[in-house]
Amino acid sequence: MIAFAVLSMLLVGVYTIVTRSFSQQAGAYRTHEEMLLARALLEEYVTTYPSMTRSGTYKRQWAWSVREEAEQALMPTEADHLFRFIRVTVEVLPVDAQRAPTTLSQVIARKAVAP
Repeated sequence: MIAFAVLSMLLVGVYTIVTRSFSQQAGAYRTHEEMLLARALLEEYVTTYPSMTRSGTYKRQWAWSVREEAEQALMPTEADHLFRFIRVTVEVLPVDAQRAPTTLSQVIARKAVAP
């Protein structure tokens, strides 16, 4: 009887550890998928600018958005009037999620528009 009780406690402990491990692995996999989607969207946006839309959904499973912000140069140069720095940020979030989005950013140089 005591051996059965000890075995039961051991099995419950193993079950708890395995369940937690699978849960963490599933979360890591979801984050990985979201990061791959964000990277693909970021590359497509930078490559096809300005023809790509700034928000949408993918396979009715993820909602995404792209935003741009002006970025200051780290060191001023004589060529600053020829281009400007832009931080492009992509946010990906599962449609039914109640958590923070996965975010990926890249700073790019874009040809300045003549005044």
